[in-house]
Amino acid sequence: MPGLEEIIKSWYRGHKFIDRELQKSIAPRKTASMKTLKKSYSNHRRVDYHRAIEAWLETRELKTKIESEHTGAALLDILQHRIPAHVKRLIAASQKTSESVDYENTEHFPQDCFWTFFDNGKAGAIRMLHNHYQKEVEIAFEDEDALGDIAAEIEKLSVEHSIYRNKFLQVDIVEPMQDDYGHSSQADGMQITFRKPPTVTEEQIIFDPNVKQIIDRNVISFFQNRDRLHELGLPLQRGVLFYGPPGTGKTYTCQYIHGKLKPVTTITVTGKGLGQVRTICSLARLLHPSVLVLEDVDLIFTSREINLYSTALGDMMDELDAFKREESVLFILTTNSIERLEAAIKDRPGRISQCIFFGPPTRDLRIRYLQRYLEAYDSSNLSMEYIADISDGGSQAFLEELVYRTVQIAAESNGDKIVLKDEYFKEAVDEMTGHQDQSAGSILGFRFDT
Repeated sequence: MPGLEEIIKSWYRGHKFIDRELQKSIAPRKTASMKTLKKSYSNHRRVDYHRAIEAWLETRELKTKIESEHTGAALLDILQHRIPAHVKRLIAASQKTSESVDYENTEHFPQDCFWTFFDNGKAGAIRMLHNHYQKEVEIAFEDEDALGDIAAEIEKLSVEHSIYRNKFLQVDIVEPMQDDYGHSSQADGMQITFRKPPTVTEEQIIFDPNVKQIIDRNVISFFQNRDRLHELGLPLQRGVLFYGPPGTGKTYTCQYIHGKLKPVTTITVTGKGLGQVRTICSLARLLHPSVLVLEDVDLIFTSREINLYSTALGDMMDELDAFKREESVLFILTTNSIERLEAAIKDRPGRISQCIFFGPPTRDLRIRYLQRYLEAYDSSNLSMEYIADISDGGSQAFLEELVYRTVQIAAESNGDKIVLKDEYFKEAVDEMTGHQDQSAGSILGFRFDT
């Protein structure tokens, strides 16, 4: 019958320990002289860094990769057999969490992952730890002087191959979740959501000719020729302001610009996100060339005499100072109430190069919009001129809703067969505008002051 010592040895032989496995892959004598460097990262950069590490290791001699949780012990302590008593040594599969990597796909990533490698004959190890409280990359290497270079190369790869690059993104600021001990689970509070890439083409968008010319010059042409213009002394950054009543196509135009400038990273921000503009601008600069769309900016960047967010306003003005920047970022600000906006933003050319008004469409444009919205229906019996006249003052959004309402009336009147008539449009216009005061008319986008 085997003695206690033999039983213990047998048990050890039948189990794998994280420190022994890592050491075995690169030799114990190599780990004794290693030094480490640790870098924390923002919650939303998790996939970028994980992929950057693996991309960096593709050009090195990878010895092993182990996904196993050992929270509470530093990488160097594990490599040098100094694991605290409260930390498990046994290798056990790390928990995995899913992360969106684009609009349609998610992937699973371990919370604790180790790699060992050789680079130019010297041994090293990398650990990426991602849990509620720690989000960090730790690098161990025999040559202490090379640690900074390794970290810099991984950082560069994380930017070049970022999952956010050339995507259509929405950024929100969320309140950090806390556990019973007051620990925050999301340090930066920034939530990035992949949005379906817009497919607004040249043929689909309807512009006032003057507005189109201004956008082509100040947005499309500028961005497409930015390198050449920069050689001529122009800054890489530009800011434009879209203003006008609701429903007049400001957001739709931003979607068109994304498609026109592809490949480009477009980031849209609304609501609370505007209050964290410095953090979001840092993301836009990281992913440049990029388009940063700040919607309804009058909610935060109001005139300084009445502004409750003075810090955010100061940050915004600083970020818009183009001549301080070397990254190619196009700022598009939108507002329904330009009169509320701080003058130092809208009236200073160094910050905003062009203010572009989006108003109610003219009669000719209303006909074009109606024809677009009616493409799926038989409009042969309709008088477009008549419908354009009775919808005078309506925004693009109003015209779209007008078509939907008319189709509903036709369905109620004709059953399965949809027959559109001028009188149905008249009934829809009367219904949409007949029981409202002036302020309600502005909400619907009809007969607002121009």
